[in-house]
Amino acid sequence: MATRLSRFRAYPLGTFGLLLVLLVGKLAPYATGRGRSKRARMRRWLARKALDGIEAIGWFVDRLPPARRKVRVRRLKAAVGRAG
Repeated sequence: MATRLSRFRAYPLGTFGLLLVLLVGKLAPYATGRGRSKRARMRRWLARKALDGIEAIGWFVDRLPPARRKVRVRRLKAAVGRAG
């Protein structure tokens, strides 16, 4: 079980993105429904608000700065230390 979970830790944003795509797929039929009852209208409104929230999360994640590799920084510091 631990080895299965370790694969998902290697790519957290990709896994998170797949979860968001799954949620969009599940909510889309509710957001585009045509029911006239109050329950159907409320479900449609909630689904649209959830999709707006997913869009905001995706927008935020897209604008995150790229992750820095600590290994490269350490190697660079070691190289500078040797040269100086």
